[in-house]
Amino acid sequence: LGSFVLLNLVTAVIVNNAFAISREDKEIRLREKTEAKIEALETLASLFTLLDDDGSGDLTHQELAQALKNNPTVHETFTILDLHDEEVINLFELMDVSEDGIVCAQEFLHGM
Repeated sequence: LGSFVLLNLVTAVIVNNAFAISREDKEIRLREKTEAKIEALETLASLFTLLDDDGSGDLTHQELAQALKNNPTVHETFTILDLHDEEVINLFELMDVSEDGIVCAQEFLHGM
């Protein structure tokens, strides 16, 4: 009987440790995911600044089209994201909820 109690106690400690490690792993994955989101948002904010040719804080359809055509960095960035120029223009139009041909930084970040 004593061996059985000792075996159950050891099993309980092992299971408890396994749960603790699992909880820590989840916390680490959540922290890594949060950090990746922050990095992605910073990258998108930099991209918006690059696209916003006149520095107005708003992105016009014309600014986007010109950047896609004339700025290799912008074109490469969207290519890395697996977006062709036509898809980027379509995405812009979806983000332009007011349909005035202008997307503010918040709409851009939210839409991407």
